[in-house]
Amino acid sequence: MFSTHCLDLPETLLCVASYLPRRSLPVCALVSKAWYRVFHPLAWKEVEFNKLTPNQRGAIQLNGHFVRTFEIGFHSSMQGHIALRLPTLDSLVVNRPHPNILHWVTELPSLSRLDIKNIKLDPQSGFWDKLLEFHHLRQLEIDELEIPKEDVDTFWQICTRLE
Repeated sequence: MFSTHCLDLPETLLCVASYLPRRSLPVCALVSKAWYRVFHPLAWKEVEFNKLTPNQRGAIQLNGHFVRTFEIGFHSSMQGHIALRLPTLDSLVVNRPHPNILHWVTELPSLSRLDIKNIKLDPQSGFWDKLLEFHHLRQLEIDELEIPKEDVDTFWQICTRLE
């Protein structure tokens, strides 16, 4: 006769995970193979980095398909790395982004929330026109940014699509 302990059931583990702090999830993934299958994807669901080391980039390459929310202190050397490794990303928070951020963010087909902090835009960058192409974007938050007069109409077109 086969019996299963209640802590080997994925449904029970998901319930347990909902009560744990995020930093505990990777530790739980080390308990057993059954726990790994449940806790490992949950540990990668929300990811935060100030800087990415080569080891972290490798880990994102292996586990990026689990990531739904990604927050990073951005720098120009990160261009292209996120789109290649986060195919199911839903929410992106970027601090100090490179001015060309929208060139590679367009490669994130599932992105519905974009939060950009501390950006300095070139008035000729076409930022708002590029952002208008994000038909799947539902939430947009941009801190401390002045909108040039010539871009106000485009800005309002974007706002009408947001929730």
